[in-house]
Amino acid sequence: MSLYDDDIAPSQDKKGGANISMRFLQAQIAQKRSAIQQGISDSTPATMPPPSFLPSFGKATTKGLGVAANIMSKFGYKHGGGLGVSQSNAPMGVPSATPTSTADAMRHSSRILMLTMACASMRIEQVDANILDREFRNIIFERMDELLATVPVAFARHFEKIKPELRLFFEAVLWSTRIYGGSSPGQAELDIAYKNYDLMKVASHFILSVILPYTAKRISELRNYPIISKLLAKTEAIVETISIIHYLHFLRVGGYSTLSESLLSLRNWNNNLRTIGTINYESQNRELLWHAFRDALLLIWPGINFVHKVWANRNDSVRSTTRELECGVCGRDAIIPMRTPNCDHFTCYWCVASRPDGEGTCTICGRKSGYPIPLMGRMMMKNEEKYVD
Repeated sequence: MSLYDDDIAPSQDKKGGANISMRFLQAQIAQKRSAIQQGISDSTPATMPPPSFLPSFGKATTKGLGVAANIMSKFGYKHGGGLGVSQSNAPMGVPSATPTSTADAMRHSSRILMLTMACASMRIEQVDANILDREFRNIIFERMDELLATVPVAFARHFEKIKPELRLFFEAVLWSTRIYGGSSPGQAELDIAYKNYDLMKVASHFILSVILPYTAKRISELRNYPIISKLLAKTEAIVETISIIHYLHFLRVGGYSTLSESLLSLRNWNNNLRTIGTINYESQNRELLWHAFRDALLLIWPGINFVHKVWANRNDSVRSTTRELECGVCGRDAIIPMRTPNCDHFTCYWCVASRPDGEGTCTICGRKSGYPIPLMGRMMMKNEEKYVD
């Protein structure tokens, strides 16, 4: 039995006090129900519009839209109307919220919702795009320098004079992608672009980012105007300082990544809007690859240490044996070593060839051991050394 039912079964108690208390309770409940209905009708519409969707189950009929509508009809739902006192005798249902558009939801959403649904690109994407653009320029300039290095000297001098103009030409070629694509090569790699990036803004952006630095560099190279050169140098220092401060502000707060973008109000936006439920596996894949590399490195590192120790011991043994192959004449390592047959002393081929012919004495011990012969092979044994020809 509901508290909001009009007909409450009277008590069967014969005592009159019980009947009076029950009637008093019914009157109190009726007053509270009317007050609640009056408050809802004042704040919200009395009717709730019918659902505008078709359920994925059940069969839509004229009496309802499916199983849910049939259930609602048992509690006072009428086709074409809402759950209100004016359409049915049933109590007022839960009032529906005003339909909200996506723009209103993003405008009045919380911080978390804005982070997940905002279409402006993140700071890391803007920084990566600028780094990629700089790398593209460096690659082209390096290829240009390599090409100029192969040019004959007579032509290379002329190309060296117009090198800034060549750089300006290649910069213009790179910037041509912004005209029809709306984004730089680095931005295209990260699937971001400028919003409302028309031809006028492209030209203004190119002038601020490329033409002005080129002009300042060319004017500063003029030796006939030292005052202008000093003024340009100070201006460049001031602009560079402002750019650094602006970049630090961007890293802290976000917004425009460069000073030229801030002057032209150019924001980076994602080409594909991010919505709730979209999962980005890129960072997760990088993390998993790093963990896999770390585990593999920890697994093979003992083997690397073992191989390194074995190789180091082998090199030490080779060094210890090769130290004995020193020439007894010049005191250096024997190059093309020669060995005397009897005393097994070593000398260089040059030291042997420079000796007078006919001498059969050893240059180290002075014994007569015959003419030295080339050392063809050597076999080291444990606890003893044995040289084999």
